[in-house]
Amino acid sequence: MWIQISAGRGPVECARAAEHFAKSLIEEFSKSAGKVEILACEPDTRGGWRSALLSTEATDLGDLQQGGTILWIAPSTDRPGHKRKNWFVDVAVLAEPPASQESSRRDWRVETMRSGGAGGQHVNKTESAVRVTDPVTGLAALASEERSQHRNRALAFARLQEKIDLGEAARGDSRRSALWERHDALERGRPVRTYEGGGFQRRS
Repeated sequence: MWIQISAGRGPVECARAAEHFAKSLIEEFSKSAGKVEILACEPDTRGGWRSALLSTEATDLGDLQQGGTILWIAPSTDRPGHKRKNWFVDVAVLAEPPASQESSRRDWRVETMRSGGAGGQHVNKTESAVRVTDPVTGLAALASEERSQHRNRALAFARLQEKIDLGEAARGDSRRSALWERHDALERGRPVRTYEGGGFQRRS
């Protein structure tokens, strides 16, 4: 399984939460679910990780199986005295696409483009974002949060396959294809996990 962790458009505190959460998952799963590998991460220049992509041998991720919002409750160390203490990151779980998937989907249209949003000059000048479209169903999926076009391509293929498998054409559900653009929506949902303090302790 792939686990995609994203701080979205959130401030640096959300990027720090994303890094804390990724490292806590590695420790958690290594004890119970086997090896966890960091496939890619996007550091924030101010600290933390803007996004991370993990691979795990686990097939049952428990409370994370359906993805959702992670809440970190802690005072900001980057902006002392700042009133806000709630920081959110998004988690999505995707089945790792088989190595043969792309060859079996030659009819899918693949487009590359410059990635928007945070990330500095590299994001603005490199066509690292990938959109994949299935001309049969009209469904499309976008991945832009990784620096590597190769990783974004794999993510886009996995997301589009998931849309097709879940029959999202009828529901118009694009939740998993827009992680980077939907940070504002994260705060409206009920978190699947909550962590507290500088030690990033999970609340039971």
